[in-house]
Amino acid sequence: MQEQILTYEHPLDEHTRTCLRLEHLFAQQQLLFAQGDPGLDRAALLNLLDLLECLDRGDIKAEFIKALENHTSHFQKLLGNPNIDESKLTRFLEQLERISDWLRGYQGKFGMEIRNDAFLEAAKHRIRIPGGACCFDLPELHYFLNQPAEVRQQRFGSWMQDLSGLSTCIRVLLRLLREKGKFAEQVADGGFFQQDFANSHDLIRIAVPGDLPFYPEVSASRRHISVRFLEGGGTGHATQTPADVPFDLALC
Repeated sequence: MQEQILTYEHPLDEHTRTCLRLEHLFAQQQLLFAQGDPGLDRAALLNLLDLLECLDRGDIKAEFIKALENHTSHFQKLLGNPNIDESKLTRFLEQLERISDWLRGYQGKFGMEIRNDAFLEAAKHRIRIPGGACCFDLPELHYFLNQPAEVRQQRFGSWMQDLSGLSTCIRVLLRLLREKGKFAEQVADGGFFQQDFANSHDLIRIAVPGDLPFYPEVSASRRHISVRFLEGGGTGHATQTPADVPFDLALC
């Protein structure tokens, strides 16, 4: 059996932090509503509201357009390089252009059309209240969750279709960022590791075996990282392990 590897990621700037949060929420949304279970669909509604709240912060569209422009400029300079598969590079540049066109053509804030949905507008005011989603508080939600699975999935699909280009954009940007860093073996002596960087980075990735009884707590800036491996998580007060911990580190 292949050993399970757990990867922990720590963003070093606000743009990367936003991308990781949105990636997590999009992945959760797909996982939850694809099951067709009423209980999971209620969780999917909460997740969707979290997604909309995350999209309401700052000028995310401008940030993503600028990031795509920077990547497009970089990859265009590689055209004609004999060591590059030009057909693959051309297809990738076309994908970047399609995503950029989608972003530029999107009207208003991301998710504005979803926010204007009367059902979601009514649900968001009570669904977060403990017990506020009871049938007497939200009869429309009770009705929705008891519709056939295909009806609920169609409704979720229509909501998420409005953000399909954004989901693709985030996947591409994070893939490019993660590919910038290569994992290298490290050891946390007595459960502690620190390192300074000559260059600034945007993302730190730590990979450890899944059966390791420790987890990393990261404190970092764009030129420095400190990692403590803690034990006892989920069972009480976590403490730094006295053991030497081997792990893999990637700076992206």
